[in-house]
Amino acid sequence: MDVVSFYKEESFKDFNIKADCNYIVVGKKYGEGWKILPYSIWYCEDTRQYVAVKVNKYGQSQPKVNTVLDSNDHEEYVESFTTLKSAKKYVYNQITRAN
Repeated sequence: MDVVSFYKEESFKDFNIKADCNYIVVGKKYGEGWKILPYSIWYCEDTRQYVAVKVNKYGQSQPKVNTVLDSNDHEEYVESFTTLKSAKKYVYNQITRAN
């Protein structure tokens, strides 16, 4: 991938409900379109850590948004980090190493 970008997905904010926050990862090779990559990052309230997840695509050539956002059902492997920056750096390194 020549360009990797992280997009924040937030659930509906209510006055009494704290919104969940997930990050999906998209990538692009020059001359081609953007593609959703099989990674997500979410914040765990219990451990106060950012969790980077690689999603198992189950033979799909291109992962779907719901598969990535519902990563708990499709986890291939998981790593935890104390900062969002370190979680993003880890995912970026995984993507660039794979290509």
